[in-house]
Amino acid sequence: QREKKLKDAAKLFEEANQLAGQSGKALLALESGMKLGETLLGTRQASKAADVLSQVLNMARNIKAPAQERAVASMLAQAHGAQQNFEAALQASTRTLELTRQLGFQQMEAVDTYNVGLFNLMLKRPSEAVALFKQAQDKVTGTANPNFMKELLFNLGMSQIQLGEKNAGESNIRDALPKA
Repeated sequence: QREKKLKDAAKLFEEANQLAGQSGKALLALESGMKLGETLLGTRQASKAADVLSQVLNMARNIKAPAQERAVASMLAQAHGAQQNFEAALQASTRTLELTRQLGFQQMEAVDTYNVGLFNLMLKRPSEAVALFKQAQDKVTGTANPNFMKELLFNLGMSQIQLGEKNAGESNIRDALPKA
């Protein structure tokens, strides 16, 4: 039932995107394109989402809408990651982080830095991953989402173990596990 509703929504967003584009309404085309990409991600159509989001990313750049470009780049990184196209995911997540910093979105910097680290880890670059995970840890503001912290500590620990930093890695993994 939910899946069908999402597919119906995707069709409507696609139609809205085409109509807005044909009538020269760039911001409306951008917004509907973003919603289409998000809906495609929600229905696990990562390949189609990546195609749509790549076009929408160019649109956001062309009309100089950095906040929307950041959101689209973030979704594009997810789409590429879901397809295990980690190099493209790294490029998109790096752009997301650049825009986050330019826009001063400090509350998003830890997660965006973590994502760049994660895609480095997936590309078997543990040194880069460790440095980025530590940066992400330093950027955590206030009370961080406990699930995010578990994921961060776990992946930091796994990266450290790959580098031969066994004690530090095991300590971070222990910190990521729920207390018994």
